[in-house]
This record gives sequence, C-alpha cells and structure tokens, in this order.
Amino acid sequence: MTSEVPEGWIKTTLGDTNYFQILGSGIKYFQGTKEYLSTSSVIDDKIVMVEEIITHKDRPSRANMQPIQNSAWFAKMKATLKVLEADERLIEKNILSTGFCGILSTRVNSRYLKQFLLNEKFNIIKDSKTEGTTQEAINNENTAKIEIIFPKDLKEQEKIVVILETIDNNINKTKALIEKLQKMKQGLMQNMIDYQSKNWNKDTLGNLGTFKNGINKDKESFGFGTKFVNIENAYPDDLDNINLGRLNANFQEVNEYKLQEGDIIFVRSSVKPTGVGYNTLFRGDEEDVVFCGFMIRYRLHDKSNNNPDFFNYYFRNKEFRKRLLALSTVSANTNINQESLKSLTCYFPSKSEQDDIVTKLNIIDNKIQESGNIVGKLQKMKSGLMQDLLTGKVRVAA
Repeated sequence: MTSEVPEGWIKTTLGDTNYFQILGSGIKYFQGTKEYLSTSSVIDDKIVMVEEIITHKDRPSRANMQPIQNSAWFAKMKATLKVLEADERLIEKNILSTGFCGILSTRVNSRYLKQFLLNEKFNIIKDSKTEGTTQEAINNENTAKIEIIFPKDLKEQEKIVVILETIDNNINKTKALIEKLQKMKQGLMQNMIDYQSKNWNKDTLGNLGTFKNGINKDKESFGFGTKFVNIENAYPDDLDNINLGRLNANFQEVNEYKLQEGDIIFVRSSVKPTGVGYNTLFRGDEEDVVFCGFMIRYRLHDKSNNNPDFFNYYFRNKEFRKRLLALSTVSANTNINQESLKSLTCYFPSKSEQDDIVTKLNIIDNKIQESGNIVGKLQKMKSGLMQDLLTGKVRVAA
C-alpha cells in the first residue's frame, strides 16, 4: 500500500502464506447454542445485534465461519465497512456469516490486522476488487492480492495498536455520552405530552396556525438566485446548518412561498413511512428561501404567545408522530395532507413554560452537537494517524 518499505518492515500481500491464511468456510461441532452474527449484526467494529441463536444442527447455511485465535474479519460486500477481531468472547460465543472473510496470522497482531482492515485505503482497494451482479463482494482470490505493510517487531505493532485504540476509546466514550444525552432528550420530550397531569392548553393545529403546500414547479421556475428547501435537504435538525439549494430562473410568485423565521416544515410525501411528517424549523438566518413540492409549511398565528421551537420539538414527539402517521395515506409513497394536519389536537403550556422547556432541550441539543463535533475531529485525527502509522511513515519506538 506504499512504494517505500521502512527499515524493519515487511511489504507483502494477504495471500502470502508465510504470514497469512485466508480462512475458508466450515465450523467445528459445538454443543448447546451459539450466537450467529450476520454482517447486519455489526456496525463499524461493534456488534449491535445477534441475528439468531443457533445450534450446530439447526442453523442457517450462511452461519458457517469459525472465529479462531489470531484472526480478524471483514465484511466482503462492496461499500461496507464492518470489521471484527477474534477476541475470547467472539471465539467462544459466536459463529459468523459467510459474508465475512477471515485473515489468520501468527506473525501479525490480530489487533493490528483489525486496524489495517478498518483503514480507508484497504477499503478503497477492497471495493475496487469486488465482483458480482446482484451483490458485489470480494472473493478470496482477490483478497489474496491486496498488499499489506507491517513492522516485523510485534512490540512495534503493539505500540501502533495502542495509539489507534486510545483514539477509538475516546471516540466510543464520546458516542456513549451522545447516546446518554439523546436518552435525556427523549425523556424530556416524553414529559412534554404528559399533559393529563398538567394544566395545559388544548387546540387544533388548524386554529393555532396555517398550512401551505410547497410549490410543485420545476426548479427552473424560481427566481434567479433563490434558495430552496426540498425533501433532499429537509432532514437536518436546523435548516441554518445545511447548504440550501439555489435556483436560477424567473418566477414571479416566489414571495408567496418564501419562508419566515419560525416557520416549521413538514415532509408530506416519502417512500419511507418513517420520513413522512418529519419536521424542521426555519430560523430565518437565510433570506429569500422558498419551499418546494412534497413539503408543507406550518406558520403559527401568534408567535408572541407561542414559541415555534416548542412546537417543533412537540411535533417530533413519539406520541404526536403516532397520531400524525395514523392520518397518512399510502399510494406509491406514504403521504400526509394539510387538511388532515389541521384536525390534529395539540397540547401546550404557557409561553413562559414553553420557553423553559425549549431552553432545556436546546442545552441538550447543543451538547449533542458539540460531542458530535468532537467525534468528527477524533475520527479525522485517527484517519490521518492510520495513514502515517500503518505505512511506517511515522515510526513509534518499539
């Protein structure tokens, strides 16, 4: 994977039997049960679910790969990054799908192998060697051609692994914090619909505001330089955090479809039912932004007594979304319409309590965003280090 070989390093291929063995299918007989892991069971290098509890006799035909000591495994499918190192638990508890390829080595640390398989360069090369029609995947023959470079000294391999795993641990801790914050947010949002124990107001969305469908004209029909929101760029939490599309022709009715600060946008049609009714808030940081087809704009009548941020959060609550989706219709896509939305009942407290709830949720959201930024920086740092450490460009003392 590099033209220069540092002193004390080996450059070869995964097919070099002096160092590696590409593991074939077939498992040893076992008593009792084991956990079968398909490629869907893994995200990045983490097991997130068990596909099935199996016995040796009663198991899917694809449950036929045996994790063994000193091995690391990667998903063979194109554009799929899923990697496992065969630690004690994986060896004892799991059988893998034939969608994984295993690399065994007694001369290369399996944790080093795991980092190599996680490396972006390896995955680019892997994807370039995939074959197939219905599902592209790399075979053992092409896997054997992939180059690898590594230090001979196992202690130097270990030092490299420790550096990269330290960053991995920090990434995982930050992701765990994000998950905790998201649960806190969900709990607070759930409390927003516990209106039976509170003296909250009640009204229909039609009485509280107005709905309008987005314009179904072609992009070329809008005014020169006009920015637009459509279904492709409506999913971030805040529209001011995205790059809005820009249209470039003459459209005289553009003012009728301009967004105002505090407008809430709903996705009114989607192939995926979970996408229908997704809402996001326009904060007014952009001028002359229009909303396109498959979108519905909701504008509160009285923003002095109602906080758009509160309603934006409220519309994302599970209970409200359940009622919203109950009104949807299904044709080619799943759809909602503004007439149905008008009839939905909404429960809401005084403006001061709305503001208090929004403040708490915004604090959590800001912490989630900050933590997400940290994860992004750590991942970028690791990516750079992998290019240096896994090629010997930067050496560590063994």
